[in-house]
Amino acid sequence: MSRSHWVGLALMVVVVVALAWSYAGPGLDQLVVAVEWLRGLGFAGGVLFSVFYALCVAAMIPATPFPLTAGFLWGPMAGFAATWVGEVAGALIGFGLGRTLLRERAEALTARYRILGALDKALEQGGFKLLVMLRLSPVFPFGALNMSLGLTSVPASQYAASTALGVMPASLMLVYAGASLTTLTAALAGEMELGWGETLLTWGGLAITAGIITYVGRATTRALKAEVG
Repeated sequence: MSRSHWVGLALMVVVVVALAWSYAGPGLDQLVVAVEWLRGLGFAGGVLFSVFYALCVAAMIPATPFPLTAGFLWGPMAGFAATWVGEVAGALIGFGLGRTLLRERAEALTARYRILGALDKALEQGGFKLLVMLRLSPVFPFGALNMSLGLTSVPASQYAASTALGVMPASLMLVYAGASLTTLTAALAGEMELGWGETLLTWGGLAITAGIITYVGRATTRALKAEVG
C-alpha cells in the first residue's frame, strides 16, 4: 500500500474514535454540535458536504474520513449519494487543473511516481478498462492520479465515466461502515441496547468490509501492474 493509503486508514481510525467518543464521553461537545447541525440541514447539508468534499479531493487531502462521515450522518443511501457526487466532482476538478493551471505541479507528481509516467502509453491500449482499474487500486494517491491523468490524452468524457464507476465500490463500503457507527455510538451513549447478535452483525460487517476493500485493492493492483508493465 502507498503511504497516502496508510494515512487514509489512520484518519479513518481517528474519525471512528472521535465520533464514538463525542457521543459516549466528555470533551468533544463542539463536534457533536457540528455533526447535528450538518445533519439537521437535510438536503442542503448533503450539498454542502459534497462541495467541501470535492474541494478537499482537488486539494489532495486524504479522502477516507469523508465517506465514513457521510454514512454516519445520513445513512447508506443518502450518504453514498453525497460522497459519490463530491468524489467525482473533486476528481474532475483535479483532472482539469492538471491539464491547465497546475500542469507543472502535475508533471512533478508524475516524476515522483514513475509508474504514472507509463500510463499514457498503456492507456492507448487499455483504455476505459485500465482507467477503471486505476480507480479500484489503492496503490496510487487519489489526488496525484487525478492531476497526472490530466497530462495524458484521455478524453474528459472517458475520464469522468471511468471515475464515476471506479470509485463506487470503495465509497459504498466506507459509507456502510460510517452508517454502522450510528448504531455503535448510540450503544456507547446508552441510547439503545444491542444484543449479542446485533453486536456480532455490526462488527462482523465492518470487518468484512475492511477485508473486501483490502482484497479488491490488492487484486486490482496486481492486474494493473501486469497491464502497465
